[in-house]
Amino acid sequence: MIKVSEVEIAPFEKRYAVVITHQDFYFGNGIKLASYLGDEYRGRIDDVVQEKLPLDNVHFCGVSDLESILAVCKASGTELEDFFDFCTLEESDPLTAKFMIKQHVEAYMRKHSVESIQFGTERLNSVIDELSSKVNMSVQTSQSYWKQGEFLTGNYLQLKNELLKLSIARNN
Repeated sequence: MIKVSEVEIAPFEKRYAVVITHQDFYFGNGIKLASYLGDEYRGRIDDVVQEKLPLDNVHFCGVSDLESILAVCKASGTELEDFFDFCTLEESDPLTAKFMIKQHVEAYMRKHSVESIQFGTERLNSVIDELSSKVNMSVQTSQSYWKQGEFLTGNYLQLKNELLKLSIARNN
């Protein structure tokens, strides 16, 4: 990129790679992944990141974890690189290393006194709200139908209350 245009690339120690995995397959960082794979693959991994970024600045997370990371950065007024600096530092010491990225998110929240974060994008939350509303209307319709004999009303009311609790919990 530097050869093509006058782009300023971050200093070596401030470069990161975030590998988004299909599910919650947490490998720690690049160094841990290399140790899991053994000497047979270590050379290949080193060749890929050589002179591009530090191996301990390669991080792994699932899509939902990435949303949590972005949400905690927004809530704390920090940048994504600050979060990954934090993870790199935590992973460098066996006493603070984690086995799930969610643990890094929780520790970062404590560090920055963030009590809760908004999950999901605005679009996702609006779709959830719309679907919750439709479910609620269906429950109310079914409730009024079954209320005639008071046969299953209790089950519908319980389901409705659980859905409302989930909706409230998601928005807190």
